[in-house]
Amino acid sequence: GSWELTALFETTNYQTKYATSDNGTSTVLYEVGNHLKITPDAIASRTNTTGGGETTQYTLTTSKTGDGTGTVTSNPSGINCGSTCSYDFDDNTEVTLTAEATEGSTFTAWSGEGCSGTGTCVVTMSEAMGVTANFDVEASPEPHYFTTSGTWQAPAGVTSVKIECYGAGGAGGAGGSASLNYTGGGGGGGGAYSKINSYNVTPGNSYSFTVGAKGTKVSSNDGNPGGDTVFNVDVCVAKGGAGGKKGASPEGVGGAGGSSGSGVGDVKYSGGTGGTGNMGGGGGGGGSSAGTGSNGNNGTVTSGGAAPEGGYTGGNGVAMGNASDNSSTNYGGAGGGAGAGPTLGSAGDGAGGLIILTY
Repeated sequence: GSWELTALFETTNYQTKYATSDNGTSTVLYEVGNHLKITPDAIASRTNTTGGGETTQYTLTTSKTGDGTGTVTSNPSGINCGSTCSYDFDDNTEVTLTAEATEGSTFTAWSGEGCSGTGTCVVTMSEAMGVTANFDVEASPEPHYFTTSGTWQAPAGVTSVKIECYGAGGAGGAGGSASLNYTGGGGGGGGAYSKINSYNVTPGNSYSFTVGAKGTKVSSNDGNPGGDTVFNVDVCVAKGGAGGKKGASPEGVGGAGGSSGSGVGDVKYSGGTGGTGNMGGGGGGGGSSAGTGSNGNNGTVTSGGAAPEGGYTGGNGVAMGNASDNSSTNYGGAGGGAGAGPTLGSAGDGAGGLIILTY
């Protein structure tokens, strides 16, 4: 609102002025020793004449916009916004403003008085000035899934990523024939898990990766192993599970899970071992993949390993006399072994590996 000068006093010492002004609702008293210049909407400057000298001051006002939170401070001191968002500085003073976001927010830009970008804002006081700092809520990182090999280009603004790798599952072994006492094949081993907590990348650069191929079944033979999953040559490596063995007297041995000891990562876990097929009882279930916080679970006769937290289940083994194909479709999970009996069941393929980039 407007300001009205309601009183003016002079003293004999140093020609100081003492004034009160009223905006219609309250009276404001200004300290002795200041001659005030009053504008229609705000006090823009004041002249300090105490002691016979004369110094003009101007008000620098800061404000904040956006959904985020943060603080603006000044050098020389005076503004801590926060609570103190304006301050009177002497004419020709160079003031440097610094914005700092609180946790969960990010400082995105200055505006006003020629300031921009995310560095400091520097103004030289020659009149009343106003500067605005914008704070936004920091975006939550999102996972991005890759199921085939290729390259990834770091987007603009992305300087670090979390990398998670799952090795592929091994295939189950074929069931044994009558000469092998109809022994069920072993389940394939589950893929291992490796994680890099934070990996520095350069926006615009490309990074190659290999997603482990699934282990495939082989008629009347051992299952093939699952492939290893690798990001950027050897930054993150998760081993694939071994294939299950063909049914043989007295049993078809399950394939070992991918080993954490052979992987590369800040966090590493092994895949589950495939279940052992038995004579006349069916093929072994595939081991589960490793989880994000534990090793994978082992398969049993005809049952795939249950998924641990952050992991994937193994395929079930084939029961005696059942000709169905129990391939695993869960990332890193292993296929079940073939069943045994008058009708030899079909062994199951393992599942392919997986890479998750979170940024």
